[in-house]
Amino acid sequence: MAKKRRNCNRVNPLTKTTLEGQGYLVQNVEQTIPGTRGIKRDLYGFIDFLAINPQETLGIQATSLANVSARKRKILGEKRENARDWLSHPGRRLEVWGWGWNEKDKSWSLRLDEITLEDFNLGSD
Repeated sequence: MAKKRRNCNRVNPLTKTTLEGQGYLVQNVEQTIPGTRGIKRDLYGFIDFLAINPQETLGIQATSLANVSARKRKILGEKRENARDWLSHPGRRLEVWGWGWNEKDKSWSLRLDEITLEDFNLGSD
């Protein structure tokens, strides 16, 4: 349980710091719903961070390493229309970032999975 709590508390700061280090202007766009004891609502149902530079606008779904597959399934499934609309505009990209604590190295690792329009075409025939 402690690992999950540690990861939940660190995902957002790690994501913001990493993106800023890459030269992006970064904003956390995830909102806490009032009166729900911490339930969060993502922008368009799948974006936690917007990262902007002169070349692109990057939407990031930030999560723990263990939840990357579930977040991708959600984006490609129930949030399919919103995600396709997001990606259909020039200069926009979408990534799922999964953070995991490596106990051996005492460091954080990042799994980055990009979602493209092509991902929505797989299996649609």
